[in-house]
Amino acid sequence: SGITLELHWAVSRPSDYFRLDPAGVRQRASVITFQGGEMRVPHPADQLLHAAAQGLREGFAEARRILDAAILLRSGAATAPGLVAQARASNLVAALWILLRLAERLCGSPETLPIDLEPPRWQRRSLELLDLPVVTVERQALGVHGMKIWIFAICAPSRGAVLRALWSTAFPGERGLLDDGHAPDALPGLSYRVGVGVRRMMLIGAVAGSMGWRMLDRTGGRNGRRK
Repeated sequence: SGITLELHWAVSRPSDYFRLDPAGVRQRASVITFQGGEMRVPHPADQLLHAAAQGLREGFAEARRILDAAILLRSGAATAPGLVAQARASNLVAALWILLRLAERLCGSPETLPIDLEPPRWQRRSLELLDLPVVTVERQALGVHGMKIWIFAICAPSRGAVLRALWSTAFPGERGLLDDGHAPDALPGLSYRVGVGVRRMMLIGAVAGSMGWRMLDRTGGRNGRRK
C-alpha cells in the first residue's frame, strides 16, 4: 500500500551511550485508521527523540531529519510534557538541542525550544564552534573525515562520557567491531584494532585541532573589535 517499514532488532546499538525506550514508545503511541486498517503512530516527542538519535548517528548530514523536526515543531511537539525528561533519560539532550536549533535556523520553525533542554555551557560552546547549519548544508560529516566521530563524542552526556566515547570509537572493543559489521566468529585481531585506532585518533586530532583554530580565530576577532 505504499508504506515503507523499517525493522530494527534494537533502536540503539550496544556501543551507543544513548538509549531509547521501545516499550515506552509503544505505550505512548496513538492508534489511527489508515486505508481500512489500524496503524500505531509514535507520540510526537518520541518522533523528535528518534530523529535526534538518527541525526546524531549520521552527523546531522541528512536534511530530511531536520525537515521532520520542523514539521513536528510546528505542531507543538517541543512543548510536549515529559520531552526534556525523556531526552535526559535517553542521554540525547545535546542531540535533541542540535536538531531543534537546526530546524529553527534552516526551516524557520518557531522558537519553542524548552529552556531547560540546553546542554552544559562547555558542550554548547563546543557544538557552536562547528557552525552546525553549515555542517548540515554542506554535509561535512560525510566529507570531512573525523567530523562524525567528533559530533558523536561531543554530544555525550558528560565530560567523562565524551572521553569514553572517543576511546571506544578510536579503539573498538568487541561491541564496536560488531557494530562495524564484523562477524561474531571472525573478529579481527590486535594488529587490525591498533591500526584502526591510530587512523581514527589522527582523524579526531585533526578535527579537534580545527576546532581549536576556530576558537582562537573568534577570540582574536573579538579582541580586535574591542580595540
